[in-house]
Amino acid sequence: MSWQAFDAPPAPTPTAAVLQASPIPQHISPAASAGGATSPAETHDGSRKRKRSSVVSPVGSSNGGLVHGVGQHHEHERNGSVSGSIDSPVTGKARHQPGVKRACNDCRQQKLRCNVVSGPGDYYKPCDRCVKHKLNCSIDNDFKRLGKRAAHEEMVKELDEARQKLAQFEALGMRLLGDTGPPFGSNGAPVANMAAPQAFLGPNEAAASRSLLDLSQGYREMPPTSYPSITPGTSPKSIRNVTLTEQQLSDLYEIYFSSFHPFLPVLNPEFRWDQYYALHPLLHWTIVAVAARRYDAKPSLLVELQHPLEEMIWTTLSQVPQIYHVCKALALLCTWPLPTSSTSQEPTMMLTGVMFQLAMQYGLHRPSHAQDFSRFRVDLRDEDIADRLNTWATINIVAQSLSTGQGQPPLSRWAWYTYGLHLNQMKPELHSRCQIEKFCDTVTRTLFTMQRDHIVEVDQSQRGLQIDMYWRELNEMEITLMSTRSSPIETLYLKAAALHLRLSAFFDKPTTPNYISGLRNVYIAASSLLTVILDLPQEIFHYVPRYIEQMILAAAVSLHKLLNSFYASHIDVPAARTLFSKSVNALRRLSVRSNDLPQRLAEVMAQLWQKSSSGEQKLFENDATNIKPDDSLQLHVRCRSSLSVLYDAIWRWRHQVGQEGRNNLERAVEHPTTISSESHTSRNTPQPPGLATTAPSAQALTGLGGLDHDALDMGWDQFNGNAVFDPLSWALDGNLQFHGGLGFGENTGLNFAV
Repeated sequence: MSWQAFDAPPAPTPTAAVLQASPIPQHISPAASAGGATSPAETHDGSRKRKRSSVVSPVGSSNGGLVHGVGQHHEHERNGSVSGSIDSPVTGKARHQPGVKRACNDCRQQKLRCNVVSGPGDYYKPCDRCVKHKLNCSIDNDFKRLGKRAAHEEMVKELDEARQKLAQFEALGMRLLGDTGPPFGSNGAPVANMAAPQAFLGPNEAAASRSLLDLSQGYREMPPTSYPSITPGTSPKSIRNVTLTEQQLSDLYEIYFSSFHPFLPVLNPEFRWDQYYALHPLLHWTIVAVAARRYDAKPSLLVELQHPLEEMIWTTLSQVPQIYHVCKALALLCTWPLPTSSTSQEPTMMLTGVMFQLAMQYGLHRPSHAQDFSRFRVDLRDEDIADRLNTWATINIVAQSLSTGQGQPPLSRWAWYTYGLHLNQMKPELHSRCQIEKFCDTVTRTLFTMQRDHIVEVDQSQRGLQIDMYWRELNEMEITLMSTRSSPIETLYLKAAALHLRLSAFFDKPTTPNYISGLRNVYIAASSLLTVILDLPQEIFHYVPRYIEQMILAAAVSLHKLLNSFYASHIDVPAARTLFSKSVNALRRLSVRSNDLPQRLAEVMAQLWQKSSSGEQKLFENDATNIKPDDSLQLHVRCRSSLSVLYDAIWRWRHQVGQEGRNNLERAVEHPTTISSESHTSRNTPQPPGLATTAPSAQALTGLGGLDHDALDMGWDQFNGNAVFDPLSWALDGNLQFHGGLGFGENTGLNFAV
């Protein structure tokens, strides 16, 4: 018998027919007979169940052909059920044991009885358990049962990792993008989200995804469609424990844009508070905090906002903000700082530096070339270029005014203002301020930069010519500005610039030919500035920036020094004393919280006045021609630019009043030092000292400028005058305490150690 007989289908023979008809199979092995027998279940319901085995006798047996034929008959009768379960001789692919009933995956995992029906063919009936519990009933050949303990430990580990990631995102204030308000934008153009890093992607994944989007789409720079919360619990209406209504927010924004905005017009009054929050939360809450300085409906709002806002500031900066609107918020905070009682704890100079560096990182110094400072495509419109230009101008204005007011080297850069493009798109108010502040920068760099170097002698004649040249330039600027747009605010800044220039006279030596004329110009500049400030209407005066407060102090100290020097006989002493007294009262009105810097500095001025009885001894010395200049007006502090006169006065005040006077600063909130009224109000016609009811003592007659300089030098050496110092910080450090009187109550807990 050949192999071809087994390969080809056998032809029906009489013997095969007899075998098929016979009830007892013949020439079939017992195993095959047992496997081929029909079970009662098959005969009862007509269905065929899988057989335990279907073993065919070896092909090489004597009756192999007959058995092969019977096997072929059973194969066709079972529709391939057996052939589907045994190993294929062609492919050799391993399969499960033929005829073994398998449970579904879930029942195998739980070791439960399963009545799944798989076959014949594609027929599949899920088991009752999976149907009852709505499980996916399936049978996989590569399924392996897992122990409950291992699965439980793996799930616990994954849950711990998820909780750690969630805690990290909550600590950063991250939330789902869908939780924020509606997107801020006017059209459907694709927006480049520059607000913050991706909330739920690592740095590599976020950068890669954004790069792919940048390559496939065109983007232009616009305000972000959403921005994650900076601090947990922050929303447009609430920050930490402070919650405001829509009406309160509208009122605060109205206060800001009507009163504070004219001093620094960097924002758009047409935007709503929710739109500014969409730009950046820090900008929104900074506007609210600035307006809260004069919010009579809730006087305690500024105190309540101070701590949450400070936390938001440092949290924002620690995350390296990716949107230039943060610079606007920092500019407002540097112009109207949060109240504090210590200059050493005030972060204004630090915030100014961060603001300036962030602005250059964003490319604001090249407003029309933002693409050069961005990793993605930026298409700027004209309004975008104008906003970036106005922001850059504001940053330079704030940096320059703060440097002048603090007596620090300037940080601003003005080359762009001379040779830059798109200057015609700048706001007229900012254009005027840029001219004034650029002038102050020039004066600082040329007249005050080298004053600390005593080795190099300055050519006094050349210095005098420079001062005269700058004075003529300032007069021309004033004429130009007043002819184009005359406003009290611009007049105020022009007078402050004039005082900044004229205070350089205190650095001249008494032997200088123009020394007397320089002091006269100081008196005129200080009197003009104080007169303009005191004549301001209340709707402007109460909202002046910190820079104006510092220039008020410089002008008042200048008058005080002149009233207690040889030059007092050259000036109108009663008028000067009246201006000084009103200046101290004006500083106290500018205070926004008890025991803040304006109130403490006003107390220092009052104590200086009380100790010196300024001008009393000079009222009847009419022979001014015989008075020779002396060194009573020379400064020991010479490294703080034009504000050296103020810091020098603080050192002298410490020497005069001692520890008792410094302690009085803490009690000045309840019992402020008053300036004697008879010095300038009740006595219209001064009387000679001999006819006065009470003659001042010799100690009282010793003015601030007329102190014994040997004694001053001794005190200076005791304080180590050559060290790096901050006189205001040393003199004014204290606790910002609120003892009631502002509607807070006695036990509000509003006691800060700033």
